[in-house]
Amino acid sequence: MLGGGSGRSTLPHSTYGVPEPIGEEEGEAGGSPRMLHKEPAPFLSPVGNMILQSEFNQRDERKEHEGNEFMFDFDGDEIFHVDLDRKETVWRLAEFGKFTSFKAQGALQNMAIGKQNLENSISNFNKSQATIVPPEVSVFPKHPVELEKPNLLVCYVDKMWPPELTVTWVRNGQAVSEGVYETVFYPREDNTYRLFSYLTFVPQRGDLYGCRVRHEGYPSGLQKEWGEEGEGGMGMRKRKGKRKRRRVG
Repeated sequence: MLGGGSGRSTLPHSTYGVPEPIGEEEGEAGGSPRMLHKEPAPFLSPVGNMILQSEFNQRDERKEHEGNEFMFDFDGDEIFHVDLDRKETVWRLAEFGKFTSFKAQGALQNMAIGKQNLENSISNFNKSQATIVPPEVSVFPKHPVELEKPNLLVCYVDKMWPPELTVTWVRNGQAVSEGVYETVFYPREDNTYRLFSYLTFVPQRGDLYGCRVRHEGYPSGLQKEWGEEGEGGMGMRKRKGKRKRRRVG
């Protein structure tokens, strides 16, 4: 049995004083019994800017697992999140911390209140089936692909609920752990979530990469592949270089 609680609030850009972040978007490329409390999604103005504060607490009693998150974003791009284990603010881009500050203690207090609210809700209300939303997954390179030139593969996991999953990268069927980076969960206007996972790689002819996603919407898992035989194909071109001339005679 899992209980979940989420909340969000919006602030006009002018009251917060955060500099406009560099764009970070990388592309648009059945279930168990649950009890959920949500606040309605904020009204989104078609013009202007918006800073959004998002936080959630959730607990899966079957797996004895808890999940939580506290983050701010600006027009869909992360400004920072709070590492709740290390009790520190983590800026999406280091430059942001030069212009403003955020004390992690404030987030910890919010999360403690949210956790208590979650416990009260689980104790006082009936538990009912909530809708599990399986994510949409796509894999693509950040830059045009050239053989033997370092690049970045992006696994975009979108429109999911609940915000709990695991992402694993594989190369030619073997799990890859080095060069992997993953964002926190980013909130969407419809109260679902999205996430980016990145893999640094050097394209080689014949390689096939896969992004494996495990989520309650896919009990057996889902794998999206990219490469010569995968999604979109390699689309590779050989790296240009000087050709050596051979002397004849």
